[in-house]
Amino acid sequence: MVIARSRARRPALLALAILAAGGACSKEKAAPAASAPAAAPSAASAAASSAVPLDLVPLPPDTAAAELKEYRLTIPKLEQWAKTTSALNAVTAAHPEVIVNMQRDTRIKTMDQLVAKFAAEPLLRPALKEANTSAREYLLTMMSMQSAWQGYMRSASGTPLPNDLPPALVENIAFLRTNMPMVQHILGTIKNNPPPKLPATAPAAKP
Repeated sequence: MVIARSRARRPALLALAILAAGGACSKEKAAPAASAPAAAPSAASAAASSAVPLDLVPLPPDTAAAELKEYRLTIPKLEQWAKTTSALNAVTAAHPEVIVNMQRDTRIKTMDQLVAKFAAEPLLRPALKEANTSAREYLLTMMSMQSAWQGYMRSASGTPLPNDLPPALVENIAFLRTNMPMVQHILGTIKNNPPPKLPATAPAAKP
């Protein structure tokens, strides 16, 4: 299980790094608008704008986040995700700045915005096309897998799961439990994974 756990998390490096840096899918506040090179506002418009702080203006409904709540994992979806991850790993290994640039994009506040940014990245588009998938499908599968894996590991350790988990997540955890041998096989097909980082006290591997 240690092998499966490490392999399940490393392929998600790109998208998870983006989310961890900006909290992309957990925030419900809009980013402050950039100043436009226009004439000074009138007193009335200034009063109106100050009456409603920009950071309280709600964002449009996050359709991808809503879809994620209902997303069910399947073996074909995981196989497609693994194929896509192999292609993306090759890109980010050669161009690590892709991750850095997305981490620094403070405009990403929702999953819809993350999907759009991911899909628009020129270096990633060929990899997605090669894998015959979309940024949306890749991210939905990746995030569902990550959440289900955390629940599966918690359950396997004997820790009870919360009673209020979304039905789709409960089903995804059960899916991993039922199909773990096949899931491990799929994870093993992922190419170009970075080597795992061992603790400083771990003995060096013998050749």
